[in-house]
Amino acid sequence: GLVAWAVAHRRLADTLPAASAGRVAASALGSSVRQEASLAVRHLWPLAALAATTRTGRRVLLAAAVVDGAVALTDRRGLDPLTRLAGRRIDDLAYGAGVWWGCARAGSARALLPRLSPAQPRSRSAPA
Repeated sequence: GLVAWAVAHRRLADTLPAASAGRVAASALGSSVRQEASLAVRHLWPLAALAATTRTGRRVLLAAAVVDGAVALTDRRGLDPLTRLAGRRIDDLAYGAGVWWGCARAGSARALLPRLSPAQPRSRSAPA
C-alpha cells in the first residue's frame, strides 16, 4: 500500500506539483484496493474460500469483504444497507460460480487470467 503510493507519487512528481501527485497516487491506490477486494469476493471467491481455511486467508477475505461492502454502502438506491449487502454477496456468488462453471465447461481458465498490457516506455517529456 504505502510502497505503491510512494512509487506512484515519485513517478507523477516529475510532471505534477507534489500535492497533485499525492492526490492522484492516493486515488489510484484506493481504486486498486477496491478492485482487488471486488475480485476476491466476486470472480475469485472459490479460491478465496479455499484460502479462508487459513487464519491469514480468513483475515484477507474478511478485509476484502469489508472494503467491497463499504463501497456497496455508498450506493443509495432505496434499499436498506443489510438488503443491499446481502444482495451484493448473492450476486457475487452467482457471478463467480458462473465464471468458474464456464471455465470448466470450456476446459480453460483463460477467463480467470488478468489481461496485462505491455509496459509503455517512459519518456521524460510525457506523464507516466
